[in-house]
Order: sequence, then structure tokens, then C-alpha cells
Amino acid sequence: MIRRYSVLAALLVALTTLAITIWGLGWLRSGLSQEQKQPLELSLSVSKESFLVGEPVLIQQRLTNKSDKELKVDLSLDLRRHHDQIAFGDGPFQPYLPLAAEILTTKLIIDFEPVIITLKPGESREDSGFVLFNAKTNDYAFPAPGRYRYKYELLYDPEDLSKKAESNVLEIKVVAPEREVDQKALQFIIDHQLKPFLNPSEVTYLPTDEQDTSKIVTQFKELLKQFPESIYAPYAQQVIEKLCREERGELPACQ
Repeated sequence: MIRRYSVLAALLVALTTLAITIWGLGWLRSGLSQEQKQPLELSLSVSKESFLVGEPVLIQQRLTNKSDKELKVDLSLDLRRHHDQIAFGDGPFQPYLPLAAEILTTKLIIDFEPVIITLKPGESREDSGFVLFNAKTNDYAFPAPGRYRYKYELLYDPEDLSKKAESNVLEIKVVAPEREVDQKALQFIIDHQLKPFLNPSEVTYLPTDEQDTSKIVTQFKELLKQFPESIYAPYAQQVIEKLCREERGELPACQ
């Protein structure tokens, strides 16, 4: 009897020890996951299932403070802080650099004021912008039909470049134009060297003098006249409106 109780006691001690160990490991794992969780969540999305080759891809971005403290986020146009990458299919990721960003930070000597926002715990900020032309390749960011992956990394802390928020990997489907009107509109854009300019987010930052700007407006007006039903037409209209608003309608082409 004594021996049986001893065996039962030993078994009880072993089970109790095992339970405590499992609980402790679970707590430790939970604690580690909390430590590894990004305080700033960066999520990307698109509003369309697919895009045509040469069509600006509108990407929505949401920044959310997932911590229990206020976060200061630096959104300055500093290339050290913004790392965009694009992969074709399952291939390796390659750097993507918006043409306007390259021009504003390398070809033009401009000191940008810091753009720092404060997000309270649980607070979000939403922004959006078009992705179209890659300064790294001097071509469309999504130059051919197929499946692409896009991701973005933001080094958000104003004082510490080691702190970063990594986005989800965004799937983007690009297809060739099937309708004749879209095929002809895309060819018009290529023939008139308008590929970098069909971007409502960037066109006002691209370096053009008054004559070039007037020419771009005239050419996009011609695209609207010839191919008003094309997928590219609404973007051309946005570009015209932005350029004419920037020039305050003083260009002859804007009259």
C-alpha cells in the first residue's frame, strides 16, 4: 500500500511538473510574440482585381499604432526611410524607386522639412498613391502581363533608423489590353513618350518647363479625344487637371 501511494505521488508530481512546464513555455512564447510584434502595423491593399500594362496601380496604405503608447512616425521624403520592392511571379524582389522621388532627392537639391505625425494607441492613418514608373529600370514598374508581388518597408522612427514597419506582401495581377481601344491608347502613350507622365500622384513633380508641360497637356487631350472609352482616359484627365491647376490655367493648352 505504501509503495502504491509512493508511485501515485511520484506520478502526480511528474504530471504537475509537466503542466507547469507547458504553462511556462506558453507564457514565454506569448511574451516573445508580444515583444516581436511590430508596434506600427503597415498594411497595403488595392481596389481592383487586375490592371492593364501601363495603367497606374493605386495602392492604399494604412498605418496603425498597435502599441499602448503614442508613436511618432516620420513620413519625410527621405530615401533612407522608404524601401519599396517588386517581384515578378515567384522571382526575387527588386528595388522600386518612384521617378518623382529620385528626381526630388537626387537631381534637385532640396532640403525637405521633416513630416512627422503622432499616432495615439489604436489610431490609424490612411494614404494612397499610384505606382507606375520605376526609376531603377527606366520602365513601367509592372512592364509585362503576369503576377507581381509588392512590399514596402518604412523606417518610421524620427531618431532611430533601426525601427521599421514591414508591410504585407501585396499580390498584383497585370494583364495585356484586350480591347482595341485600350491597345491603341497604350500604343499612343508609348509612341508619344508619355509613359512616366500618366501618374496623377507624380506628374506635377517631374521636371518640365512650360513648353514641355503644355505639350504633355496637349498630347493627353488628344488621347482623350481619340480614345475616350479607354481604361487610360480617366488617368489622362486627372493628369491634365493637375497640371493645369499647378500652372493656374496660364498655359495655352489649358485654355
